[in-house]
Amino acid sequence: MKHLYIILCLPCVFIIIFLNGTFSSDWKFYGITRGDDDAYYDRDSIEYLDEGSLRVWELHILSDETKGRIIHKAYMKGIDIIIYDDAAYGMFLTEIHCKKKEYITLYAFLYDKHLYLLNRTEIKEKPHYILEGTSEDALYRAVCMRKNRQ
Repeated sequence: MKHLYIILCLPCVFIIIFLNGTFSSDWKFYGITRGDDDAYYDRDSIEYLDEGSLRVWELHILSDETKGRIIHKAYMKGIDIIIYDDAAYGMFLTEIHCKKKEYITLYAFLYDKHLYLLNRTEIKEKPHYILEGTSEDALYRAVCMRKNRQ
């Protein structure tokens, strides 16, 4: 009986330790996007790269305007729009070149309100210059100009 208890409990303990350490996050609000989404970044996910660059995860709580744009794009591509009707969150892996003041979105994930993955896209584009006063500028200021930058 004691062996059964160890066999059942030990994996649970490892899972709890793993989840607490690996999936911890510290979401900080940084602004409102052009599409009126509330935008957050995960301070725990910031990964510093060479030459003053970094990667960070963003979370957007999608506005009705953004949801409408997503549904319209899906419709124009001939994709079944029913699954996008419940879109609620967007997560993005973004790389910011702090010295050049440029950003590029590497991956985009779209989730519904139950956190079911609706779409995953690898973004293949060139870096964009960060314009003053945009949500990208707010993110740049939050992550590139942090006082306690590692």
